[in-house]
Amino acid sequence: MARYLILRPGGFYFSNYAPAPSPGPDSFCMLLRKLFSNRWLEGIEQVNGDRIIRLRFRETGLCLVAELFGRGNLVVTDSAGIIQHALVFRSWRSRDIRKGLAYVPPAFTDWLSMDREQLLQLVTPAHSQGPAEVSRLLGLGKVVEQVWDSDPAKLVDLLLKLASTPLTMAEVEETFKASDSTELPPTPAGEAHASQLKALETSLAESRATIQAYRREAEFLRATASQIFMHLQETDRRLAEARAEGKKKLKVTPHNSSGEAQK
Repeated sequence: MARYLILRPGGFYFSNYAPAPSPGPDSFCMLLRKLFSNRWLEGIEQVNGDRIIRLRFRETGLCLVAELFGRGNLVVTDSAGIIQHALVFRSWRSRDIRKGLAYVPPAFTDWLSMDREQLLQLVTPAHSQGPAEVSRLLGLGKVVEQVWDSDPAKLVDLLLKLASTPLTMAEVEETFKASDSTELPPTPAGEAHASQLKALETSLAESRATIQAYRREAEFLRATASQIFMHLQETDRRLAEARAEGKKKLKVTPHNSSGEAQK
């Protein structure tokens, strides 16, 4: 049984091996760890046939919704579907990702449940506007451009064939390898985190410089204290000798910083 659920841009998979730890997880990542670490995954479902999965966790009363299209998003809801937390809070004309609101997925046409004639009837009007419009209609990204045909009927046949053909393991690995190497656009939270990190690095460098200055001063004070201690010991010794010899006066010779008698 797999122990880890790995979410990547555009997809997810299960693994027996823990992913490499993040060098600086943000607050939302820490929140997800607090809510879902060591929890049993009770159920997983695709939402409306779209690139959205809903994960239900045992004993938490919470669900994690992963939107795997575009820049993606992660939304935490309660069992009734009310939004509790989200990686990105945002509003669109048709829906809002806001705390306290019900989670509403984006409008999506479940073309996979259609037969060929229904799909052809859906695609034909958009086909005249080019692959971008067909891609938007079906939610297929760059796939439509890759299999584009000037004949809408042939395009529909290609899309149905592609949808019915499972990916090979090599294709899956190549997909996730590409997503792992892709740099995601910076989010406002990520930019704020980077700014805070840079400020901390600057503060750390300044603190290190201050510590070095204190260390140099401490070394100087230790050396000075050592010379004073040696001078006091020498004075005590000479005083003891003078008392033993019955002398009433003692000649004191000044010493320089190296401990040598000054002439």
